[in-house]
Amino acid sequence: MRTTSSTLQAQLGQWSEALTALASTPIAERREPLLAFVRTFVPPDVTEDDIDHFTHNLFSDEEFFLSFVREIGQCASGEGVEKIEGNQQMRAEFIILPNEGVLSPETTLDIVRQVAFICTVSGQWRAEA
Repeated sequence: MRTTSSTLQAQLGQWSEALTALASTPIAERREPLLAFVRTFVPPDVTEDDIDHFTHNLFSDEEFFLSFVREIGQCASGEGVEKIEGNQQMRAEFIILPNEGVLSPETTLDIVRQVAFICTVSGQWRAEA
């Protein structure tokens, strides 16, 4: 299931492409591009300290980074999106299921994730804080 908002869909596509490209970049070369990405992703009122912290987590924790790449990719493709709540003009909350093959066969947890985006006053889509 994909969003009905053409502007959000375009933004999700851009984010997904950027993250996919970063995933194939050597880890040592990711810090600055990740920082640039985070600045386009988080709400405009997020502090520099919080931007640095989120960037550091994405840079230093490969499992977290790859999970983030998968989740944004799922939102962009609609694959594994169970539903989208909100009016999709000002807010959209994606309810996403785990990607096939991510969990080991012994794992029986069905972890459903919620990823929300808001449209700013200037018309830009950002992650909801």
